[in-house]
Amino acid sequence: MPSFLLDQNSDLDLTGNKINLVTGLQEIQQHMSVRFRLFRGEWFLDQEIGVPWFEDVLKKRPNFAVVAEVLKRVITETPGHVELLEFEIDYDQQNRTMTLKFKDLTDPGIVNFNEEIVL
Repeated sequence: MPSFLLDQNSDLDLTGNKINLVTGLQEIQQHMSVRFRLFRGEWFLDQEIGVPWFEDVLKKRPNFAVVAEVLKRVITETPGHVELLEFEIDYDQQNRTMTLKFKDLTDPGIVNFNEEIVL
């Protein structure tokens, strides 16, 4: 089922003065990206949906084994996920950024994900 295409700012892509749709591999990659940005408790219809950023990640001294498991759960619970092939987290404590890289086998193909997350 197609999803609305989002632009670089996570707003609806209205190129050509119309709402554009995304399907397949690009849809799953966009879905994962959106899921990583959603804080647990942020969506009023279901307080359990989202990443427990405040509880498990955005702490003074986070346990990176726990952080990895939390992020892997986001990936594996994404519709279309088949198998997590590669997973890597690079944490830059000085700049308070985390780069998340992974390769995930999905129904339509392989998602190569590489995003910087500012903590």
